[in-house]
Amino acid sequence: MAQKMIRLKRLLQISFKAAQLSLKTAESIISTNVRNPEGYKTAVAKANLDTIQLSNVMATIAENGKNLAEPVAIKMVSQNKAISGLETNLVKVTAQDEANQTAMQLENDKLSSTNDANAKKLNNANYKVQIQRALEKARSQFSKSEADAYQQGENLVIRLKQINFASGKSDLPASAIPSLAKVLDVAKTLNTSHITVEGHTDSVGGEVENRTISESRASSVATYFKSNGLSDVEIQSEGYGYSKPLTTNKTKEGRAQNRRVDIILSPNTLTQ
Repeated sequence: MAQKMIRLKRLLQISFKAAQLSLKTAESIISTNVRNPEGYKTAVAKANLDTIQLSNVMATIAENGKNLAEPVAIKMVSQNKAISGLETNLVKVTAQDEANQTAMQLENDKLSSTNDANAKKLNNANYKVQIQRALEKARSQFSKSEADAYQQGENLVIRLKQINFASGKSDLPASAIPSLAKVLDVAKTLNTSHITVEGHTDSVGGEVENRTISESRASSVATYFKSNGLSDVEIQSEGYGYSKPLTTNKTKEGRAQNRRVDIILSPNTLTQ
């Protein structure tokens, strides 16, 4: 053991002496500051660092051969510390960069979400203005006996009262064309994206017969729209027969009111 210490002192004169001096200094300071850890904290830290330095120099000489001079080994240790410090800083910088990118992404997402919300508000505001204009136009164009116009949820409904199909027939009568032309005008004002045509009958006749004729009549109206300027609009037709009466079918007036065509217009400015 003594011989090993002698060889160690011979190979590592600089590092060994520095560590030995630091340890003795720390022991001396500790003995005079037993109850004051802050008083010997710096000395102990210095002793630890010099001991680690000694260990690193020893390891460097062991890796590179005993002929490696101690000053060269000390320089190599210092270089390794510098490289290690650079790597640590690189990790910190990379982590900070990733954190900054994450923060920027969150900010961009927040801004995008705000823009989407604002766009939706603007779109919905445009929808409200547009549907009110179309509603006012419909009410100004149709007499009360000709049609009713009202808003139903997100849609505009025009209820035509005087299509006057021939009994048992679904061909559009010439008298219905002016009313349908007005509906076309309102649909264009609303910038309609979708139209549903609903056919309804009174309760005279059988259920199957009424449903079939109501479907054919609704289809005739839908075909008129497709052939007169709304070919790019999605249009569907449905027949309900007498399954959705507005009032009683027991009177002539009630049956006349139940015979109708409802046209549901959906604007394309509405944000879902």
